[in-house]
Amino acid sequence: FERLPREIVSGLFGEFGSAWTRELSSPEDPRPEEEALRVIESCLVELGEELAGCCEAFSGMRLQGRLAAMAHLSRGVEDQPNQSLNDPETANHYLALFMRKKLKLVYFLGPSPATMTVAPIESHQNEELFRTLLPPGALLVLRGDVCRCYLEPQISEPSLAVEVNFLAEQKHGPLESALDRVMPPPELQHWILERLKTIADNDVQEDVPEEWIKLARQTFHRSRPVRI
Repeated sequence: FERLPREIVSGLFGEFGSAWTRELSSPEDPRPEEEALRVIESCLVELGEELAGCCEAFSGMRLQGRLAAMAHLSRGVEDQPNQSLNDPETANHYLALFMRKKLKLVYFLGPSPATMTVAPIESHQNEELFRTLLPPGALLVLRGDVCRCYLEPQISEPSLAVEVNFLAEQKHGPLESALDRVMPPPELQHWILERLKTIADNDVQEDVPEEWIKLARQTFHRSRPVRI
């Protein structure tokens, strides 16, 4: 398991539900310690493939491929908060992932119940949140373009969840492609904007991707009209 930055886990199950994450290895090169997790993965994949046949009818998404299964381990008593993000390449990778439409299948193993919070993607009002107690053995099917899901298990007894994401077919037209994107997590958005502003204000170029330098200048540098 590894610890992802807190700006990234805000787009997963939150800082408590995704304190530790692990992407399962390829089925062609399985690891012995993942045997039990692979049984869950295969069940989720089978269910996702069944849902793919009717997903377009009820959600407008045509599923095309999936991501590797990911295991999420919640924060324990001795765990410190996740570190802050500092790598633009990591931000780029997860930004592209979070902005893709997807169908999320999650199996919550427990062993103890967890508080689950479901929030609409574009909601900023607490009264629109849905909270409930999620029992071990629960199966979740979520539209990643509609809502985010956060898990908060008991710190005294860390819990495990396995997730498989099925990706929606991407639109190719410029307008369709723009409308097809999902709003990324606010925490990641804020970090990226602050980083771009820092690059523009201080003319930072070292260890910064070229596209970030161009985007920073376009976003924060405004040309002034010159009288001739």
